Amino acid sequence: MKKLLMFLGTAIVATILYFLGIIPDLDFEVVNEMNDPLLIISEFGEGSSNNKAIELANIGEGTADLSEYRLVFYFNEDDNPVYLELEGELSKGSVYLLTHSSFDFTLTEHLSGSESYIRKFGLRTNGDDEFSLEKKVEDSWIEIDVVGSTTERGQINPWVADSTLVRNYNIIGPNCNFDINEWSVKSIDDFSDLGNHSTSGNDTIKPVISVVNSKSKVLEIGSEMPDFIEYFSVIDNIDGEITITLDMINNIDLVDINTAGIYEIELEVEDESGNVSNKSITIRVYDPNSTDLVLTSYYQSVEGLTGDDLKQELNQLIDEHKVYTYDEVWDILKESDQDPNNPDNVLLLYTGLSYSKECQDQGAYSTCDDVWNREHVWSKSRGDFGTDMGPGTDLHHLRAADKIMNSTRNNRLFDVCDIEVGYGNDKCDYWAFEPRDEVKGDIARMLFYMTVRYEGFDEYLDLELNEVIMDKDDKSPFHGKLSLLLEWNLLDPVDDFERQRNEVIFNYQGNRNPFVDYPEFALMIFG
Repeated sequence: MKKLLMFLGTAIVATILYFLGIIPDLDFEVVNEMNDPLLIISEFGEGSSNNKAIELANIGEGTADLSEYRLVFYFNEDDNPVYLELEGELSKGSVYLLTHSSFDFTLTEHLSGSESYIRKFGLRTNGDDEFSLEKKVEDSWIEIDVVGSTTERGQINPWVADSTLVRNYNIIGPNCNFDINEWSVKSIDDFSDLGNHSTSGNDTIKPVISVVNSKSKVLEIGSEMPDFIEYFSVIDNIDGEITITLDMINNIDLVDINTAGIYEIELEVEDESGNVSNKSITIRVYDPNSTDLVLTSYYQSVEGLTGDDLKQELNQLIDEHKVYTYDEVWDILKESDQDPNNPDNVLLLYTGLSYSKECQDQGAYSTCDDVWNREHVWSKSRGDFGTDMGPGTDLHHLRAADKIMNSTRNNRLFDVCDIEVGYGNDKCDYWAFEPRDEVKGDIARMLFYMTVRYEGFDEYLDLELNEVIMDKDDKSPFHGKLSLLLEWNLLDPVDDFERQRNEVIFNYQGNRNPFVDYPEFALMIFG
């Protein structure tokens, strides 16, 4: 069993090196002896925000003098490397951890009490940045192990980005030619193996379960019952027998396709070494013909309307309202997005984290390590309205968001994606983004509001929803995907936070989001 060691200052000379790959042109031969230390990069995690970690393991016999090793980073496709000198000693079977100084150690509860053994610094390497481990032999530094491309500095490595890589237990030496087959690829922010590395031959890596196409499904009442197994895919790090069990949670034996409701399905997978993984998805069965509504007085004028007639009448209800400057919305967001469990904080859209209201993004003048800013859910470049008063400052689609996750989303349109970026959010390998399940309905209803409010009948432009995923630079006034937003509206019902937010904004702007009050309007207009 590996253990974490404090980094001692004593130097023990270790000049013999074992490595896999091609040796650069040198005037001497490097050979590994039986009793020598042997360092490898055993884990790398590019987590969300500042959750970045590198683990080095001594899988040899002797104690390693870490002053003879260094890490070399190639940031942002830059051919000029940055060097990090190591220090201390690393005994046989031990690991050396390097994390960002703001690493969230709640992700590594199994390391509780061991944080003092971990070297913390401004680790900022990303999954598309190559880095390597070098050893000093005589007067030369030799590259011995690599994560990322070795053929072209700065080449994008899609297997490394937004994930955690764990070296397989059967890898017995370093490799200066990066081979993804030597690694198990785990989900972003999965640091369950950090601090331990085994070469004993025992497989401790859980199978990886992915959801095919979407993390949630919408089925129309009375439709054909699907084969739920086909909603999942499973990959094991080592070939072997896998046992798959599909369970219904909350004692539900079957999804009743003839009864509207929400069901949760869980898949359990066990590999031949006994490692178990679980993954669940939500199934919603809905009735598209259910439109019986009891309308409040605010909406009496739309009674009996559907389609474009309903859309135009709702526009007349909500198009006259007070507008604010982009600076003024800061204070309103502090009230509309207030954490119901902490009045000093705001709840963030994509991460669900709670940040102090005082940690709003002030650029270079920010005093907080983690800041929040103003997210345009209808991306301000889609129509190119920017932060102008009107659509650029309409609070019904502005949300408090973590600055880094806001930047990750960028102006991506919404689709089903599978590249994890943290906190349940995913991005696609094209210009699209999938938010966490808990806010999918919120996002859909904000976009429905925008396309109804901004119809082009006043001084503002006409915003429309469609099925097209546009590229980053397209400034057309469109957003989507509409069909997916309709699903999300059903899968993630309106909650108390969303209702309270609607009331606060109504008090300031003087108009409401009809789709928060009556989410049924979405199918009646766009279905």
